Amino acid sequence: MKNALDWVVSSRELAGKPVALFNPSARGTYAQASLVETLAAMATILVPEAAFTFKGLVQPISEQLILQDRGMSATLLNPLEVLSRSGPA
Repeated sequence: MKNALDWVVSSRELAGKPVALFNPSARGTYAQASLVETLAAMATILVPEAAFTFKGLVQPISEQLILQDRGMSATLLNPLEVLSRSGPA
């Protein structure tokens, strides 16, 4: 992720764009905090209502798991809908 951000930081392509953060593990909260600072410095618009952290997962997330687990599908859909309503700046 860091390398991808390094590629676009000088182009300002992300400036003013809404961003949602999906954290695949509750153990990654410190890394996510660093990412929030980086994205803020890049002038993105963080959408807190669209942020999501998976808590208590006992298996890796896969497309198949998301499709099979209606609760997980619904949980993922809500933040994506919030982000889509945020639209580009």
